[in-house]
Amino acid sequence: ADFGAARYVQCLLDARLGRGYDPEFLTALGETEESLSAQIAEENVQALCNLLIIEFPTEEIRGEAAGLLEELYAKADYTVGAAVPTGNGSEVEITVRPVDALARVNDALWERLDAFNAGYTGDTSTDAAWAEDALALFREKLAEAEYLSETVCPVTVLDGPGGPIEAGRDSLDTVYGVLFPIWMLQET
Repeated sequence: ADFGAARYVQCLLDARLGRGYDPEFLTALGETEESLSAQIAEENVQALCNLLIIEFPTEEIRGEAAGLLEELYAKADYTVGAAVPTGNGSEVEITVRPVDALARVNDALWERLDAFNAGYTGDTSTDAAWAEDALALFREKLAEAEYLSETVCPVTVLDGPGGPIEAGRDSLDTVYGVLFPIWMLQET
């Protein structure tokens, strides 16, 4: 399938954020929807567990985290613009309306962790208690989340013999970081 750079980026974002899988995109990658969605879900759940400092998540905790990520990703607001040729590829601008859920979690997480650690006894059952507490904090902050000012993120896509071969991972990570910022600059 011939993919233009903008369609390629749209498919990557949609796949990562649970918006579905373009069948031609799956064919071009040599993937099935099941294998790609399982791989993406695993990466996303692990990233959330890392953010929440959940070191040994059970299957139940991983399932709960996956459900919360679906809620977070449902808030993702982005528009993929047209591709502009650059010489060895294209640049695609993505207009993003960030949502501050992760920043709210991050702001509260360390205080919550300090309080939790003050009562820590070394009993491994407290790992599950921390996981539940961290996920409850995420759920609470997700409900409070607000959209921030729109911003534009450029993504570089390199050309290959049959079309786009790669969207720079740094570029896409920047888009995810702008969509769901972890840190917020404080007004002074």
